[in-house]
Amino acid sequence: GMAVADAYNEAALTALKEGATHLLTIEDDTYPPADAVTRLLRHEVDIVGGWYPKRQPGARTGTPIAMVDGARRSLDEPDGTMRQVYTIPMGCTLIRTDVFRKLPFPWFVTTPQLTQDSYFSQQARDAGFVPWCDTSLRCRHIDRVTGTVFA
Repeated sequence: GMAVADAYNEAALTALKEGATHLLTIEDDTYPPADAVTRLLRHEVDIVGGWYPKRQPGARTGTPIAMVDGARRSLDEPDGTMRQVYTIPMGCTLIRTDVFRKLPFPWFVTTPQLTQDSYFSQQARDAGFVPWCDTSLRCRHIDRVTGTVFA
């Protein structure tokens, strides 16, 4: 019953209160591989997520947004490498809790122009953090209404 951005803010507040070193977000329509947490932790960066496609028919379009020739573009071709991204989606993302200590609250906000993922990524970039995507960590994205799996 909570708005998505409010739920993310609450999760981050709880992680800080409990003394956690990281916050792992996995959305209910995203299915990462079983070893996702271990693989994300190995990178030892502040913000890192797995790759997954948008839930849409047709050509596969990635959810992470990268800068390509000065323009924002979907990261459509996972090449198995770590890629710096402009926007990291929250479907399967690991964030060091120190990031939240250095950003103004609220960390997640949804506006008519920005999703909570975009808002967080922008705040993090503005504070000097680099969002990363491990394109070798491929998640399935499932349309909960139709059951269609996008991978």
